[in-house]
Amino acid sequence: MADLGLKDLGYEYANIGDRWSDKELWRDSETNKIIVDTEKYPDGLKPIVD
Repeated sequence: MADLGLKDLGYEYANIGDRWSDKELWRDSETNKIIVDTEKYPDGLKPIVD
């Protein structure tokens, strides 16, 4: 966002749709956290967030 100048325009958040989640596993049975689709995002979401 910063590289595109969006931060300077007042943007604070980037909303990521549900296409990043694993559609078969969906949620971790212990933590209930949504599981990342590792085929689409092999490094997880951290590189995108960073």
